[in-house]
Amino acid sequence: MTGPTLPKLDTREESPPGHGPDVLPAVELLVQCTRPPKEPTEDGPGRPRLQPPSELDWGRFLALTTDHGVAPLVYRRLRQSADSSLGGIEVPESVEEKLRNRVRSNAIRTLRDTDELRQILIGFEEEGLRALPFKGPVLAAFTYGDVSLREYGDLDVVVHREDVTRAIDLLEERGYSWEGSLPRKGDVALLGGRFTMPIVNEYQLQREETTVEIRWHVGDMDRPFPLDFEALWSRRDTIHLSGTELPTLDPIDRLLVLAFHGTKHRWHLLKWIADFAWTVVRTPAPWDELLQRAQTHRLERKFLLGAGLANALWDIDLPVSVDRRLRADGRSRRLIEEIVSDLARGRTTRPGGFERIRYNAKASDSPVETFGSLIRSGPLHPSLPEYRLLPLSGPFHPIYYLVRPLRLLGGAALRILGR
Repeated sequence: MTGPTLPKLDTREESPPGHGPDVLPAVELLVQCTRPPKEPTEDGPGRPRLQPPSELDWGRFLALTTDHGVAPLVYRRLRQSADSSLGGIEVPESVEEKLRNRVRSNAIRTLRDTDELRQILIGFEEEGLRALPFKGPVLAAFTYGDVSLREYGDLDVVVHREDVTRAIDLLEERGYSWEGSLPRKGDVALLGGRFTMPIVNEYQLQREETTVEIRWHVGDMDRPFPLDFEALWSRRDTIHLSGTELPTLDPIDRLLVLAFHGTKHRWHLLKWIADFAWTVVRTPAPWDELLQRAQTHRLERKFLLGAGLANALWDIDLPVSVDRRLRADGRSRRLIEEIVSDLARGRTTRPGGFERIRYNAKASDSPVETFGSLIRSGPLHPSLPEYRLLPLSGPFHPIYYLVRPLRLLGGAALRILGR
């Protein structure tokens, strides 16, 4: 395919100015360890031998592995390499021990959370409440074939908007508490109305060490995902977890959600790129169908970003149709280059709000989508701090549009007085 060169992660270059010579070697090994298999069944000790970079700083490598949330994949790949007849990389005992402890803790937690998710979904079903889990254990089971091979922070479940209140009630009956134990004066005030934006994007509830997020949409109010619950539910698939068949996203919808989620967070963690790349390998649907559905739902550029990053890091083969679109879309190539450059430098810090807004605006498929995102952006609408300040029941939701500017002005005045 002729045309502009697609971005690549070139670990052979010298380290960028201002960074030590150990950064790129650590990134190089990290990318090797998270490489997806070429085929769904090609994942074991027989995979290609790891090539140890020169001048590797194991402390830096361990920090990057932890920050990027890929310790389970990295540890398994290093163990596979060590067990291979081709030989492997000699990992310092202290590094191996820290990785092993982190992976063991993650495995214990994921097994516990997987069983908890199963019980929650069974309880919802008994009450006639439809619920779709996404990310978390169901993503790990589909993408990596093992719930313990992915790190995550909470259990994400999407329900119909009309079922949110009942879902929260059921979780509270199981001993969960809403974030900060705030009073629920009226869920309508938090969910928004016909002319008002939601105060929260999800309900985050916690019981002991388990956190559950109940959503009524996959995206956020300022960056909405174009497929609503009914569309996702109508195409749902199933997956077996802990001996129980549970509903999950359709394989193509799963890829679109991963592309959307990675772009929303500016792809700043390798974990999200790996999720997309491994899921591509595991998804039987043809690329042309993936691209067509992405175009239909105005997610084409986000999908191209995921595909382009998978190609840049691991040479995931792209079909002619996707390759052609990437080469023709200079904006997508530049957005991919940003992420590749940050990864090569070892950056793992969470991008600031303005940086994410800028990146998502450029990753939109149309100016109309960009404008709508800006209009719905957080600074213009009430948020949870207003509710904390003045919990109101549903009919009084519009009052928060008066409370918000007063709260912001009051906070600014206190900061000025403090200085």
